[in-house]
Amino acid sequence: MPYLTAPASGLERPPTPEAACCLSDIEETVIITLPPRLDHVRKASERALAWCTLQGVAQATRDRIELPLVEALNNAIEHGCGAHTTPQVRLTVRVTAEAVFAEIQDPGTFAPAPDWTLLPKDPLAESGRGGFLIKNGTDDFTNTRTAAGHTLTLRWKTRPLAGYGLVAAAASEHTLEHLTADLANSCETVLGLTYFSGLLATSATFAQLLERVHERLRMMVRHDQLTLRFIEGDALVLYPVGSALNQPARIPLNHSTTEGRCILERRPLVGLAQPAAGKTDKLGLAGGPICLLLVEFGGQALGTLTATRSASAPAFSSGDVELLQAVADFIGIARATDNLWQERQQRLQLEQEIHVAAAIQRSLLPAEFPVHNHWWVHGECRPAREVGGDYFDVVTRPDGGVLLIIADVMGKGVPASLLAAMLRSSLRAMADLESAPERILTGINRQLFPDLEKLGMFITAVLVYLPADKKDLPHFANAGHCAPAVLRADGTIHESPGSAPPLGIFPESLYRRHPCAVTAGDRLLLYTDGCYEFAGPDGAMWGSANYLRFAASIRELNPTEFITALLDHTGIDLERTVTRDDRTLVVATLRP
Repeated sequence: MPYLTAPASGLERPPTPEAACCLSDIEETVIITLPPRLDHVRKASERALAWCTLQGVAQATRDRIELPLVEALNNAIEHGCGAHTTPQVRLTVRVTAEAVFAEIQDPGTFAPAPDWTLLPKDPLAESGRGGFLIKNGTDDFTNTRTAAGHTLTLRWKTRPLAGYGLVAAAASEHTLEHLTADLANSCETVLGLTYFSGLLATSATFAQLLERVHERLRMMVRHDQLTLRFIEGDALVLYPVGSALNQPARIPLNHSTTEGRCILERRPLVGLAQPAAGKTDKLGLAGGPICLLLVEFGGQALGTLTATRSASAPAFSSGDVELLQAVADFIGIARATDNLWQERQQRLQLEQEIHVAAAIQRSLLPAEFPVHNHWWVHGECRPAREVGGDYFDVVTRPDGGVLLIIADVMGKGVPASLLAAMLRSSLRAMADLESAPERILTGINRQLFPDLEKLGMFITAVLVYLPADKKDLPHFANAGHCAPAVLRADGTIHESPGSAPPLGIFPESLYRRHPCAVTAGDRLLLYTDGCYEFAGPDGAMWGSANYLRFAASIRELNPTEFITALLDHTGIDLERTVTRDDRTLVVATLRP
C-alpha cells in the first residue's frame, strides 16, 4: 500500500487562498512497493497517477506520465529482478511546483546499451521499444547504478501551481466533499469488518457465516444480485448464498465466462456488464452496473464475489467497491479457514481409522507362541508406520508340527495391511488340511492372484514346516522372499537356497519343497528386507550379509534378547541411520 509523507497538521483546517499560494516549498512523496509480477504494474501505475491527481498535476501531464512509467516498471521487473531470491521493485513519485519525478528502483545491475533509446530494426518485434518510449515520453531521465541495485529516474515538467498537494486540494469545497465521503466509506468499511470479525467468532458453520455476512451487506451496499462462486477443480461452483437469480450452479473455469476471465487474468471488473457471450454467462443480461471482485487468500484465488444492479441504477461508487473488496477479502480468510478446518477433521478421522487398523493388525499377529517339546519359537513385527505390510504367523498343526510363515506385501500402510490380512485368512483356512509348505503356497497363490493382479501388487513369503518328530528335518517353500538362514552353534551361517516368483506374479506358479538342516542349538532365522536395507555407518547399504554376520555374533544371547537386539540393530549408529521399511523376525531354535 502506498503511504504519504506530508506535514502532520496538513488537514487540520483548509488554508486561506493566501496561505495556499505559499506552499511552493512543500513536497510530498508517495512510495509504492510491488513484487516482480507484471500483473501488479497496472495497479501500481494507477495508484501513482491517482496520487498525482490529488497533488494537482494537470491531466495533460498525467497523460504523458502513464506510458513511460509503465514501461519503466516492466523493465525493472523483467530485467532487474530475475537473479534475486527476494526481489522487489520500489516506485517513488514526488511532485514539486515545477516537475513530477518518478524513481524506479530494482536490485538488478541494468546498464543501458548505446542504442537503448532507438527503435528496433524490426518494427514488429515484441520488445526493444522501452528505452525509446521512455526517452520520448519524458523531459529527462537518468540511469544510476549503486551497490543496492539500479535506479531509473524520470522527470516531467509541469506548470507552476498556486498550491498543490492534499493541503491545497482540500481548499476547494468540492474536494472537501469527496474527502468527507471517502472518510465515511472508510469508517463504514472498518465498522463492517469489525462486525464481520464478530460473525466469524460466533457462526457455527461457514454457510451460516456467509448468510449473516450477506444480511449485513444488503444494508451497506445497494445491489440487485449478489453472486458468490468458489473454485472446485476446473469449474466455478455457485455457493448457496445471496440473491443470484437464474445463475447456473456450475460454470467452466475458462475465458468463456466473465467470472472465469476475472480469475484467470487476475483482473476484477467494475463498470457496466457486457452482453453475455454464451449460455453459461448470464452476468451481462441486465446490462447494468457490475462489481466483480476476486476472493483470495495468501495470493491464491479462491473464487469471485459479484454484485450487480439494474440498468437504470447508478454505478457502484468507489466507497461501494472498497467495501465489497473488504468483504471479498474477509470471505477469502473465512474460506481458507474453513478449508483448513475441514482438512483437519479429515486428517483426524483418517488418523482414528489408522489407529483402529493398527489395533486390528496387531490382533492378527501371534501374541503367544506354542510350547513345543523340540522347538522354541518366537517372532516380532515393527511396522515403519502404524500399520504395515509385513506379516508373520505361527500355527500348530493337528499332527503336532508347527507352520511358520513370514511375508512382505509390496508397499506400506493400510493397503498393504489389508493384503496381509487376506494372506493370513488363506493360510489359516489351509493349515488344518495341509502341512506341505509347497502345496500351501501354491494354493494361496491361485486364490489371491485375481485380487493381486487387479491391484498391481505382489507378496513375498517363506513357509516353513517344523516336524513334531525331532528326527525329521524341517522343510520350506519360498515365494521370492529372503532365504531362510541357519545360525550354527559353531558361529557359521548357512542360507538355504531355493526360490520362486512372489505370490501374485503368475497364476499357475508351482512352489517346491526344500530341506533345512537344523541341529540342536542351531537357530533358524526368517526375516524381511526391512531388517537390512538401510545405510550403514559408512553410508553404504548394510545388506543381508552384514546383517547375518551381526546375528551370528550375538547368537549367545537368550532368544528374547537375541530378537530385540536384531530389531534394534544393536551396534549400528542409529543417529545416522533411518529405517524406512517394516522389520519382522521369526526365530526357531531346536532344543538340545
